[in-house]
Amino acid sequence: MEKIPTPVLDKIARKLGHPNFEDMTRHHLNPLHIYAKLIDLGIDEKQAREFAEFYEKLYYNKTHKKISKWKMGTSLYTKTMPIHIVSFIYVGLMAIITFVFKQNIPLWQNYLVVYLGYAAFVIIITRVVKGFSNPILEFIAIMYPWFSVPNFYELLRHYIHAVFPYLLDPFIHQFELAIFGIHPTVYLQRFATPLLTEIMSFGYFSYYLIFLFPPFIFYFFRRQGASPLIFGMSLAYYFCFILFVLIPVAGPRFTLADKYTVPLVGYFLPEIQARMMAKFALRGAAFPSSHVAMVMASSFIVKRYMPWLFKIIFPLSIMVALGAVYGRYHYVTDVVAGGIVGIVSALITYKVYQENI
Repeated sequence: MEKIPTPVLDKIARKLGHPNFEDMTRHHLNPLHIYAKLIDLGIDEKQAREFAEFYEKLYYNKTHKKISKWKMGTSLYTKTMPIHIVSFIYVGLMAIITFVFKQNIPLWQNYLVVYLGYAAFVIIITRVVKGFSNPILEFIAIMYPWFSVPNFYELLRHYIHAVFPYLLDPFIHQFELAIFGIHPTVYLQRFATPLLTEIMSFGYFSYYLIFLFPPFIFYFFRRQGASPLIFGMSLAYYFCFILFVLIPVAGPRFTLADKYTVPLVGYFLPEIQARMMAKFALRGAAFPSSHVAMVMASSFIVKRYMPWLFKIIFPLSIMVALGAVYGRYHYVTDVVAGGIVGIVSALITYKVYQENI
C-alpha cells in the first residue's frame, strides 16, 4: 500500500471532525465505521477504502500492539508467576533447612518429601497455566497458596527448635523492659473487664475474617486484584514462617504466666479462642506475629483495588494487633515486627504488580 500524502490525510481527517490525521490516530476508531462515514460524506469509494486501510495499519501499530502487549502482561501465566516463584522459594528454603538440620527434626524424610513434592506441584502448575485456560485451573493457579498456608504452619511444629534449641523470649523481656519499663501485657491486666475482654477477643478473632473473605471477594468480584492479594498474603506468611524457625519465641502467655493475676474472662468468644489457640497455636511461633503481618499486608493491598473494603478491614487489622497484646498471645515487639513484615510485603506486591495496580 502506497503512503497517502499528509495533506490528503489531514483533509480527509478534517471531514471526519478531527484537526489532522495525527490527532485522529489517537482515537479508538473502527476502520469500517470510518469507511462507511466517508462514503456517506460523498468521498470516492476507492479513496475511502485506501484511507480506512491506511488508518487501520497505523491504528494497529499504535494501539493494537499495545493492547496485545497489555493482554500478555495480564495473562494468567504472568499474573500468577510471582505467586509460583515465591512459593517455590519458600518450599525450597524449608527443604534445605530440613536436610541441613535433619538431626533435630523427627521424621525429617517425610517432611522433605512433602516440601519437594510441593515444589514439583508448583513447577507443574507453572507449566500447565502456559498452555491451558479454564475456570478451575485459574482458581487453582491463583488460590492454591491460600489453601496451603494452614498446612505449612502445622508442618512447623517440629521446626521451632531445629536451628536453635532454646527460646529467645528473655531477650524480648529485656528489650521491652528497657523501652517501656514494664511488661505491656502484664500492665494491661489492670484494665481487664468482661466487656473489654470480649471486644479484644473479637478483635483478635477478626484475623480469621480477613483471612477468609477478602480473597474470595477479590476472586469473584475484583479478579484483577486476586493475584496480588494472594501473593502479598503468601509473602507475609512465608517471611513469618522462616523467622519462626530462625527466631523461636513462645510468647507472653507461656513465659509471663506467673505474672498474670487477673484472668481474662469474657462472655463467649474468649473461651472459644482459648480452645482454638490451645489446639492449633505453636509454642515458639510468636515472633513476628503472622496474624498482624497478614492482616496488614492484606489491608494495604486491598486499598489499591477496593478502597471501600479497606475502610472495613483496616480497623479490624488494628483490632487484631491490639487483641494480640491484650490477649497475651504476643509481645508488643511481635506485633510491631509483624506490622513491618506486612507493610514490606505490601510494598513488594506493589512493585511486582505495578503494571496491574
